[in-house]
Amino acid sequence: MGKGTMLGMAIAHQIVLATHGGTLKVESELGKGTQFCIGLPVNNYLGGHELSFDND
Repeated sequence: MGKGTMLGMAIAHQIVLATHGGTLKVESELGKGTQFCIGLPVNNYLGGHELSFDND
């Protein structure tokens, strides 16, 4: 416990921020734990086709 290479965080950063343009937030409190919050953008376009959420 408390040991690691941080490689997992580097990979998460690459996927979430660099690839998807999202956010990655880490909050840690000694003796209580760590919380990871990942935010991914929602786009209205997928492969050049507009997504519709209407019930038409």
